[in-house]
Amino acid sequence: MTHSPPVPPANQSPYPLEEAPHEHHDAPKPKPKAPPTHRPEADDRVRTIVATALGVGAVAALVAGIVVASRQPPAPPRKPKPKHGKKK
Repeated sequence: MTHSPPVPPANQSPYPLEEAPHEHHDAPKPKPKAPPTHRPEADDRVRTIVATALGVGAVAALVAGIVVASRQPPAPPRKPKPKHGKKK
């Protein structure tokens, strides 16, 4: 659309087009940071140990499932069902 409809001069938008003036305050001074209470390296070590344990456990469960499945004897072949009723 290249043409906008006419707007009456008394029709004011409920939302201001410009921000209202306000006082500017200085930014608060940053508080000094407290020294870290724990070592981040320790967290990384714990995560690595837990991830390794989970990985080894998953591989062990997979191998155990494959071994159990391979040791089961194959199911015996089904015998055909006998037909009921007499045919002449």
